[in-house]
Amino acid sequence: MHRLAAMGDLILPSPEAQMRFRCVQSLFMNTKDYKEIIASKNVLGYSTLEITLKEASANNNLALISEIDRILKNNKIPKPDLHNDKFSHTSDYYIVDLDVQFIDKIVEMFFLLEAQNVSEDGETTSTASYYASLVDQWNALLE
Repeated sequence: MHRLAAMGDLILPSPEAQMRFRCVQSLFMNTKDYKEIIASKNVLGYSTLEITLKEASANNNLALISEIDRILKNNKIPKPDLHNDKFSHTSDYYIVDLDVQFIDKIVEMFFLLEAQNVSEDGETTSTASYYASLVDQWNALLE
């Protein structure tokens, strides 16, 4: 899904589409561009997407599973040639181009998991804190 923004007589691709084009066109991603791209608000790391996929699977949310799987297969940001962990998927980043409805479902899913993992006396546990951090990461995409 590519959104277009009109500017005068020119029709320009959305910032997300421009970023994707820069990634695809560059066979030799440089470190500066890579750091700029992975710091973008619509980018998440492999571990965040992987746990999201796992929890979506546990909830049998087929539409969400399909969307996260699509991102993992198609939206990887290429690493620069000199990346110190070039061949490990755990250090991969992905452009997240989900509709708001999917992000809302993900936030709700992790918020419920956070609440389920608070101790009986209402104290935060390490697991609840982890799910809270995932809520924050996904919410940041909506800002």
